[in-house]
Amino acid sequence: MTKTISATASIKGYKESKIAKSEHNDCSVRTIANAFNVDYDKAHKFLTENYQRPNKRGVSTHNWHRVNDKFSDENTTVFGKKIKKVEYAEIEVDAKQCERRTTYWNEGSSYDYKKKLKLYTKRGNKYSQMTVGSFLKKYKEGTYILSVRSHTFTIKDGVVYGNNTDGVKMRVPIEKVWQIV
Repeated sequence: MTKTISATASIKGYKESKIAKSEHNDCSVRTIANAFNVDYDKAHKFLTENYQRPNKRGVSTHNWHRVNDKFSDENTTVFGKKIKKVEYAEIEVDAKQCERRTTYWNEGSSYDYKKKLKLYTKRGNKYSQMTVGSFLKKYKEGTYILSVRSHTFTIKDGVVYGNNTDGVKMRVPIEKVWQIV
């Protein structure tokens, strides 16, 4: 089992912060605070200014990806550190999509399509979307921000900083990754 440290236990000034006590959906704030070793209030202000994060509401996944990609250019530093996007050469793989009809899934009603992957693992001649577990096996050192479906968390030297379940759910597919250097 992967070592997981609660993001709230590892953030400077979290317990004393009045903002933190009133916040909800703040995984992005906790991720920035842990990844850059800044206190919660400073990370909260940074997200409000740069990601247009409203109080008590999370950053949209689209906005999170867009702004992190913008910060990952060669010239931009965030809290004195650089953000580097982690991705591989894009490949196309065959995939299946089930069709949903009203409130149930139709059995046998699916179609084939080509899916583009930028984060993947290869087993034999088969490619699949990289998961949290496969990422932890491959990247044992360094600080990374991982984006999974509607959530984000930090990994530092193979230790997960986030919700307690982030270090347990190893089969969750990763959408995007940024390294902090």
